[in-house]
Amino acid sequence: MATGDKTDLLQRLQAVLPPWFGNGGTPILDGVLAGIAGGLASAYALVAYARAQTRLGTAADFFLDLASIDFFGAGLPRLRGETDDAFRSRIKAAMFPERVTRAAIARVVRELTGAEPRIFEPWNTGDTGGYGAAMGYGVAGAWGSLDLPYRAFIDYTLPDLRGIPGVGGWAGYHGGWGAGALRYSALEDMPGYLSPQTLGAAVQRNKARGTLIWMRHAVDVAVPAPPSRDFSAFATMPGWSATGPGPPGEDFLFSGPCGHGMAWTWGDGSLVHVET
Repeated sequence: MATGDKTDLLQRLQAVLPPWFGNGGTPILDGVLAGIAGGLASAYALVAYARAQTRLGTAADFFLDLASIDFFGAGLPRLRGETDDAFRSRIKAAMFPERVTRAAIARVVRELTGAEPRIFEPWNTGDTGGYGAAMGYGVAGAWGSLDLPYRAFIDYTLPDLRGIPGVGGWAGYHGGWGAGALRYSALEDMPGYLSPQTLGAAVQRNKARGTLIWMRHAVDVAVPAPPSRDFSAFATMPGWSATGPGPPGEDFLFSGPCGHGMAWTWGDGSLVHVET
């Protein structure tokens, strides 16, 4: 029993009855009072719910969206599938945030994506490094330029998408045309989807005036595959035999239809054969 529920209110009604009603054995009277107690319990719950919506710390459902609109207009919408607690935390963080600084930009990207961004400022020696200080070809540092002031480049990672609950995946067998757990959907339909436009708008609100920020999704960055010297796959090709003159990973000698010679592979899977 809790304050304001049906049982609590029924006991309160029974406590103020005149003594001639007796203390028990009145099923008809108890049924009437139970109906009245149920109506009062619903009213009490509605009043308690309405009171909770007057404070950001206790607001829920669409009233939390209204609170966001009151403070930020359309600038801070609820993400698809975002819980009340997570949305409330973002609203509170956006009310009195640190702005303009590099740390503020990193915080905004981190809060939305859940991952730490990589920020590079071409005129910041802390990012570029220098001769004898945190710099080496292919190891650390980057090319900077004093001709590119007041700007930064950000690599970010979007949250992982886990599909739509209740909807079958591609090539599944859980439905058909117009029936079952299949449907045409867009990325925007997936819980937790964050659009680059939403992320860019958040950075725009927090960056300093007169600065320029370029943003790039990390998965769009092409990373060339390193050369591979693993020839185990070619050793099993029909008509070919291979022997390794050295330890694993050394060059292999192949003999087959093309003659006898050296062979090696690169990251793109190409095969180079040198006649001997």
